[in-house]
Amino acid sequence: MRTVLPRAIPALVLGSVLAALAAGCTAQGAPAASPDEPAHVEEIEGSELKLVRLTPEAAGRLGIATTESVAEGTRIVVPYGAIFYDPKGAAWVYVEGAPLEYVRQEVSVDAIEGDLARLTEGPEAGSSVVSTGVAELYGTEFEVGH
Repeated sequence: MRTVLPRAIPALVLGSVLAALAAGCTAQGAPAASPDEPAHVEEIEGSELKLVRLTPEAAGRLGIATTESVAEGTRIVVPYGAIFYDPKGAAWVYVEGAPLEYVRQEVSVDAIEGDLARLTEGPEAGSSVVSTGVAELYGTEFEVGH
């Protein structure tokens, strides 16, 4: 079972990003995020995905917080707040591969129970997933309001 939010929700999520990005956004081609460039977005070769790299200050301004995904039988459990839906209705999480480096990963939501999302497909158990600041990362990745 795949959970899809109404079409208005992605627009609301993207709209909420604009104010959070007022302090700085992304620039293509720079080697890493720096105080002059709080976020750096780079293409991942052979993929449609991008790597989002933040400075510690940018992560703080965006309110980024992470938590570990947990195995529960054949399912992976993450906070429901870690899930976001793109404009086409696909469900995603951001996984932190290295400190302050984030990549989107598509997930399949089996069930939502309270504050938890049970996934049939998603990050491995023990992966660090963004639980707060997800919409802001999405806005940074796609340069919303930039």
